[in-house]
Amino acid sequence: MATFTDEVANMSLPIDAVFKDLDQYLQSESRVILQAAPGAGKSTRLPLLLLQQGQNQRGTFSPNNQIVILEPRRVAARQIASYLAKQLGEKVGQTVGLAMRGENKTSSETVITIMTDGVLVKMLQADPELEGVGLVVFDEFHERALTSDLALALTLDSQELNESLGVLVMSATIDTIGLAAQLQAKIVCAEGRQYPVDIHYTKGELVPTTADILNTIKLALEQHDSSILVFLSGFAEIKSVEQALNNYLSSTSHETTIKVMPLYGGLSLKDQVEVIKPSPENTRKVVLATNIAQTSLTIDGIDVVVDAGQEKVVQYQGRFNTEVLVTQATSKAAAEQRAGRAGRLRPGVCYRIGSAEHWQRRAAYDVAEIERVDLSQLLLEVQAWGANIHELFWPTQPDPGLIKAATNKLISLGFWQINDKGKLQNTTLVEAFRTYGTELRVARLLHFAKSYCGSNPVKIHTAALLASYLSDGSATLPDNIIDLAYRAADSNRMLNSTKQLMIRYAKLLGVRLSVSSLSDVLREITQSDTALTDVAMFSAAAFPDRVAKQTKKRWKMSSGGAVEFHPNRPYQGHQAEVNNTASGLIVVVDFSASQFGHYVQSYAPLDFSELQTHLPELISEQKKVTWSESKQAPSASIHTMIGHLIIEQKNTSLSLSDDEWIELWLDYVKKGLEEKGASVFGSQEQKVQSLLTRVALAKSLNAIEDWPELTVETLGEQLDDWLAPYLNNIRSAKQLNALNFTELLETWLGWNRVQQLNQLCPFSYVTPAGNKVKIDYISSPPKIAVRLQEMFGEPQSPRICNNQQPLLIELLSPARRPLQLTQDLANFWQNAYVEVKKEMKGRYPKHRWPDDPANEVPGSSLKKHHPSTIK
Repeated sequence: MATFTDEVANMSLPIDAVFKDLDQYLQSESRVILQAAPGAGKSTRLPLLLLQQGQNQRGTFSPNNQIVILEPRRVAARQIASYLAKQLGEKVGQTVGLAMRGENKTSSETVITIMTDGVLVKMLQADPELEGVGLVVFDEFHERALTSDLALALTLDSQELNESLGVLVMSATIDTIGLAAQLQAKIVCAEGRQYPVDIHYTKGELVPTTADILNTIKLALEQHDSSILVFLSGFAEIKSVEQALNNYLSSTSHETTIKVMPLYGGLSLKDQVEVIKPSPENTRKVVLATNIAQTSLTIDGIDVVVDAGQEKVVQYQGRFNTEVLVTQATSKAAAEQRAGRAGRLRPGVCYRIGSAEHWQRRAAYDVAEIERVDLSQLLLEVQAWGANIHELFWPTQPDPGLIKAATNKLISLGFWQINDKGKLQNTTLVEAFRTYGTELRVARLLHFAKSYCGSNPVKIHTAALLASYLSDGSATLPDNIIDLAYRAADSNRMLNSTKQLMIRYAKLLGVRLSVSSLSDVLREITQSDTALTDVAMFSAAAFPDRVAKQTKKRWKMSSGGAVEFHPNRPYQGHQAEVNNTASGLIVVVDFSASQFGHYVQSYAPLDFSELQTHLPELISEQKKVTWSESKQAPSASIHTMIGHLIIEQKNTSLSLSDDEWIELWLDYVKKGLEEKGASVFGSQEQKVQSLLTRVALAKSLNAIEDWPELTVETLGEQLDDWLAPYLNNIRSAKQLNALNFTELLETWLGWNRVQQLNQLCPFSYVTPAGNKVKIDYISSPPKIAVRLQEMFGEPQSPRICNNQQPLLIELLSPARRPLQLTQDLANFWQNAYVEVKKEMKGRYPKHRWPDDPANEVPGSSLKKHHPSTIK
């Protein structure tokens, strides 16, 4: 047993006050939740208490009854392991161990292992009973990383095999009662030890600029003498602010030395330690960090925080089979956690860039990754576990749309295939994924490299080089990936994390490398005659769904999506690039996605003949039948395809079966929907669009449940369901256009649903005068246009959809000219009507303009036709 230092023996934190209850629960219960406010000591004190006096159902904790503590962030895992070991007077790897990808510091003495959740998943897959483990602790569970959810699901399932295995879930900000009910767990609550933090708001854009951030840092430096932690959204933003801040500091004088220090996931261990440890005397530091420093991590000397209020999160785009980084505003919960970093050691200050009003409009909590990211690797892990995804426990149920997209991705990337019985089965790529322990695309690259490279060390080095850049989120790829082979000779431009990954991947491919030999190895790559072809082939192997061909200014990809080059970053082949003009193909390795478009970030030029030689499985031939608008007849051709991308087409003879006619019209309508939207329905466009809008409105107000999605996009995806049954005898575009598409969609929805929709979102509104007025659902919000006098006697704005949606009223003059738009009729009667009456009464003296319109008897606009005005 480790000898505890005097500091540990005499230490007391809020967690001590509840430890007795917690320990008793751990001895009698299999699942416990600890809700502990910041500063309670759940990460730094509790593990030592468990080691000193804690027990589980098997007794005291020991090397044969270990504690595994999961930390979702690598930086925090290292810091906590180092801190705990220091409190015991030991080094990491003795009583306290550390395990994460590429790093394992444990021994036969280890009782507590701090690890990342991905490592626990691999442990569980190798040993489902977790033999020798007595307690798994999930720290900072509120972050809800996908691998954390997976690790919890598998651990709970493991309890069926290992009945003495305990689970402790810890967080400061989770729905404790809801999670406890789901887990059937006991709850323990601990107070925190957080010093007060003053919040200040500084001027800045909604998305703060580098100048906004720099100005706030200057203010913090002027008003305080301590070190500063600055929260930024990502690596690029850190570099931009770092350069601007260093320029400012070099041009001004300060009483103390100010060091600017970045902190992000790809930083080397040595540099991370430098950031965290105390500053030398007369030295202040400004730490520029991503949200990696948001929880668990305490940086010595920090009591001032500058928060730009932005973060980068991953979102999956099914059409492109990829995840994209999206910059968004942080939640209120995240903002509180960031501000709390200033109050860990003493009273502090937090500067938030932007107005208090804008910060108050933010979402309350973060969205769990399982609701927004690619689930393909999760599906593979669940399959390897031998379960169905719906059989496991998930705090938030996986999105069905994301499950479907992930399944399609695994099929399109070749990890799964559909057998003769229509069942999904694994291919050899699944075993490669498990062997290499990498992301799917890197697994594809390495699997391909095994056969492509043979024993050629230079080719293997090239494969490892590209794989390392694809794996390291902090590494920057060149616009043209081919340039990677040319700039590779300068190993100083590689991040340490990228170098380590390259060494690891080369070893997996059978070649040993060292950091000292990298310069020579990289120089060999630049001198290789095949480097250009090699990089292109490895790129295509990793991204078979992103082979692209130019069509006008856009590049259509084999996935079916399209991207383009930004005017500021145009397509440029490398000067030494092989001439690819014949095929005009590229592989899109990376692209950005925003409301302004999908722009290529990195790509590799691709020679089609090389693709035919080395990756022939990507190429297929398909017979395509299309409708010719000019000939008003079908035509057939043989298409050479890569996925959905047509490389070449040749006309062929045509003889269509009934099924081929149906397929022709389905393709025709689907293409029309993609290119024209609802206008593909011609004269029926407004009716169809009205139906779609009414359904969308009812869904948005939660007035209908369990309805199929009904949008222009989903119509194209569900043509087999609502359109195909009516295409048996269609042989011309005229016959197709004669179909009543609105009726077909309503038939698909079903009579009961249509009646429900008509009640919620009626076609018309009956005015107080008894006249029917059409409701325009194409407008947003839904609108009616009605003569002002017809609304007399209506004190409030009419509403639809269970009274949740007020109609927008366009009030008309007696001549049916627009007078006023309002969604608040009561307010209009009391205020704006007075001015309208003054102006209109002289122009239309024969019409009614009463003083109290809300209580006026409705009816005719003309005085002589209305009883209330006849004397």
